[in-house]
This record gives sequence, structure tokens and C-alpha cells, in this order.
Amino acid sequence: MWGLVGTRYARFSEFVRGPGAVLTYFRSWLKLRPLHYVGHNPAGALVILAILGITVVLVASGYASYEELGGDWLSEVHEALANVLMAVVVLHIAAVILTSLLHRENLIRAMLTGKKIVAAGQEIRSARPIFALLLAGLMAGLWWFMFFA
Repeated sequence: MWGLVGTRYARFSEFVRGPGAVLTYFRSWLKLRPLHYVGHNPAGALVILAILGITVVLVASGYASYEELGGDWLSEVHEALANVLMAVVVLHIAAVILTSLLHRENLIRAMLTGKKIVAAGQEIRSARPIFALLLAGLMAGLWWFMFFA
């Protein structure tokens, strides 16, 4: 949801780019001078989409396995997807650390706090805290309904 209606740099429309931008970004890495982005870079966008996509299939396969809809092969697929997801997350963390070092900025702090030093005009006008709290409350309510109701 936050990727659709969140703040400027959190929206998919802001950071999901085409294949050309991704190739250009990877070429800049080969020169050890990666292009700098205030929000997500094209490689980060790919990882976010991969994490979201794998998570959807992982949840679906887990639910189907729990309901015994697919047999043992589905449980194997579910386990393999869990391992792939962990590998993608580890790759993401490694890339964040390496990018932080190359750009001399603390991306981990920015990811945790949502704050980053940027040039004038690139800042986020509002973090939408009330909307974020409402969305978090909605998700918590949904999870409670799914698991405890």
C-alpha cells in the first residue's frame, strides 16, 4: 500500500524504472562509480519488486501447503522460495552496505529513520505520519482478524 500512496520516494511510480536505466546503473557499478539516487536506485527497485513478488508466492504456497492442497512438491517449492527470499535479502543488505561506503552516506540509517541529507528541492514535504499510522493500524487489524478472530 505504501508503495502506491506513500511519500515521494516510497512510491513505485518514483523508483521503478525500465531495463535501460537498470543496465546503465549496473554499468556505473562496473566502473566502481555507481550513479547516485536520493530514493531507490534501479537495482534496489528490482530487489524490492523481487522481495514483494517472492513473498506473495511464498505466502500462497505456504497457505496451500498448510491446507494440503498441493502435496509434497508444493512444500518443497515453499521451502525453496523461503531460501531464495533469504538470499535476496542478504544480497540487498550487502548492496546497501557497499553503496553506503561508495557514496559515503549512511543508507542504513536512512532506511530505518526515513531521513537523509539531500539538496534543496529533493526533500519530502511531509512524511504523512497520520496516514502511515492508519495504514499500520489497518494492517495490524487485518493480521489480528486473520490469526485470532
